[in-house]
Amino acid sequence: MRLFKAVLLCLPLAFWSLSASAGDAAAGKVLFDGDCSECHYEDDFEGTSEADILGAIKGAVAEHKGDHLKKLDATQMADVAAYWASIG
Repeated sequence: MRLFKAVLLCLPLAFWSLSASAGDAAAGKVLFDGDCSECHYEDDFEGTSEADILGAIKGAVAEHKGDHLKKLDATQMADVAAYWASIG
């Protein structure tokens, strides 16, 4: 019974953490239109999940391939990933 109660108490926290990690597609569109669209196209990540897009963005930063991405914070990266995933 204790385990059941513990699980019930932890579920809202688990769902909150999942939703907190998801990006805001509307904010991502603003960033894309303002900074990314000069070199990238909306269909660059067509059919790719939000998590995979975010991983690609973070990987480019880590590998110093996307120096222009360094100005984005983690929230903005998630927002752009959410936008790209929403249109693909």
